[in-house]
Amino acid sequence: MGSEPTQQMQRAAQQNERILVTGQVDLVLPYLQAADVMVVPLRHGSGTRLKLLEAFAAGLPVVSTTKGAEGLAVVDGRELLIRDGVEALVAGWSSFGLRRREARPSERRRCSWCDRTTPGRLQPRRLPRRSVSRALQPPKHPPKFRPKRPPKCSPKPPRFRVSPMPLSARFSFARPPLLDQSRFAPVTQRPPSSTDVAVVIPLHNKAAYIARTLNSVLAQIHLPSEILVIDDGSRDDGVAVMRDWMANHFEALQRARIRLQIFQQSQTGPGAARNRGAKMATAPLLVFLDADDEWMPTFLAEATTALQAHPDCMLAAFGQFRGQAQTDQLGRFRALGIAPGPWRLPVDLAAQLMKPVVDFVFSGATVVRRTVMDQLGGFYTQAGCTYGEDTYFWLQAIINYPIYRDPTPLMWYHTECSELGLWNRQAPISPILLHPEPLRHHCPPEYQIFLERYLAQVAIMTARRFASYGDRDTARALLAQFPLSRTFYADHAKANLDILLTNFPQLRSWILRAKFST
Repeated sequence: MGSEPTQQMQRAAQQNERILVTGQVDLVLPYLQAADVMVVPLRHGSGTRLKLLEAFAAGLPVVSTTKGAEGLAVVDGRELLIRDGVEALVAGWSSFGLRRREARPSERRRCSWCDRTTPGRLQPRRLPRRSVSRALQPPKHPPKFRPKRPPKCSPKPPRFRVSPMPLSARFSFARPPLLDQSRFAPVTQRPPSSTDVAVVIPLHNKAAYIARTLNSVLAQIHLPSEILVIDDGSRDDGVAVMRDWMANHFEALQRARIRLQIFQQSQTGPGAARNRGAKMATAPLLVFLDADDEWMPTFLAEATTALQAHPDCMLAAFGQFRGQAQTDQLGRFRALGIAPGPWRLPVDLAAQLMKPVVDFVFSGATVVRRTVMDQLGGFYTQAGCTYGEDTYFWLQAIINYPIYRDPTPLMWYHTECSELGLWNRQAPISPILLHPEPLRHHCPPEYQIFLERYLAQVAIMTARRFASYGDRDTARALLAQFPLSRTFYADHAKANLDILLTNFPQLRSWILRAKFST
């Protein structure tokens, strides 16, 4: 860590994945607490030795040269190990790195920044003798429990005290872009459980909302076992916000034994980010939450309970609130016949219900079993797709498996924060129309007709949208590509009328004004 790393350091990190060059970091303490040993191989120069004091404060063993510890009231073999020469330094840090975890936490060194042994001079607190040798050896006997006696009077609190609590290696802290943080894997994890949930959050230019999203995850009654944030080429300070949030909440994460990791990659789209998070997760249940949305506190509890009670259901989908006004969608979902309980897609579902029923399964409000991702291949990723990549996956899941549905809104979809929503841009053609062959390949024979009718219905809607853009050639090609669109007589006629009106833009504008004025 540190500003202006040399090119030699950067080349070494590129050639060896076990070498990490972070550059400047905002918070040093978590890195120190996650390490096994600090080595100070200083041979030249002068100045204060603040890095050693930081290591003492973090309870981190130190191996230093004589020059590196110059000016501090420390003794070799007591506060630190002093070794000169490369081989001696390597031997010193190897002994610490191998044996430190066996030492009792109470015997790891502590130091206060406000201890002053002489006026005007900052020095580390004197530590118990043989503290280094004790750190190197496992205890012969377990420490005896001695109840604490209440103090006669409250001691005066120090002006500043660095917490001695070691940082669990479960947590990964943010680094500059394109440096993978998967090496910060946990040393200890929860005992595996069938209700463990991994939360995958694709992050792209959502610095203003990511903390709110993570707070809703940490507020769950049933806490997840993993949180994986995939930074998909963000250009804002979202990673820095994540770093601050993790530093402020790592005590809560440690108590809950939640493994939190950040992975950074060049921008490849939300589908690729979700797939990468699913690949890196270890939990049997997966859920994909966008970085600007949030959950109600009971969401994960309700979803895991439903999947436990119905092991044949491969996913559990719930309703949502939408928009800044937190509009309740419960009434609309009930009108579609959606009720709590297991459900299998009817082969002869009415045409007017096809798209609304498929759209009910929404990424942020659905918990899915890992086996579904493995069998269907995950979300659509071609050409960095940012529209319809989730529908491509959920449509296959609905066709192939029984699912659990509950229209109760347990997730808040913040449409006002979404840059990729259909209402905020001229959306491209959905991938289910561009590449329907994989859908047909995974479709059971009894659902082939349903799939073709569903694709034809989506093609009509897309053709009408492109006609409104003035692109009649694309609109006509869509209708021709899916001939079953002709079986939807009224909708097909409206699409052809929209295509015809592209030749008369003034007439189209007059019709639209008359329509909305009434």
